[in-house]
Amino acid sequence: MEKVPAWQHGWELIRSFPAFRTWLAAMLQVKGGKLGACPFASLEFANTHGRRPSAGDILRYTDLKPSGITIEDVNEWRTIWERRVPEYSFPFRHEGGFLFVRLADYVREKSRRTPAGFEPIWDEVPQFRWSWVEDEALDSSCRWCDVQRSWAQGTEIGELQPTIQAVLFSDDGTIKPLLE
Repeated sequence: MEKVPAWQHGWELIRSFPAFRTWLAAMLQVKGGKLGACPFASLEFANTHGRRPSAGDILRYTDLKPSGITIEDVNEWRTIWERRVPEYSFPFRHEGGFLFVRLADYVREKSRRTPAGFEPIWDEVPQFRWSWVEDEALDSSCRWCDVQRSWAQGTEIGELQPTIQAVLFSDDGTIKPLLE
């Protein structure tokens, strides 16, 4: 797949996008254990507040925002895509403030909700990212599945609501759910 010109050009576009470079740097910190016991909460806090969290800091669900990719960005990508690889259909669309990607035919499942073959890019969806924070706070490992499952069953992204609204960073590097 990596040898296909469309993939190579798509990869060039993705690598050039600032949000990807930020994400990659953050993932390297997570891999290196530099974000503490709760890497997802720490990462979201750092992205929101521009610093690492300290004991007593609070991260709220409302702090999380989509990456800021606009319809104009997607249209610019489409122009570049169509100029460089016109033989392949453009794999993204912007809808309701979220970025969607076309799924390959072999990825689509009959039980999966894929309007016109598209699915959200989940890392762009605050509800999905918050579900990872909830998993850390509640010592769980399934909330992120619930977000995708709910969407696949017909719930719109904007209707997906968190279980907890905020978390408190503790001295030991963990987080505790706050009921506000």
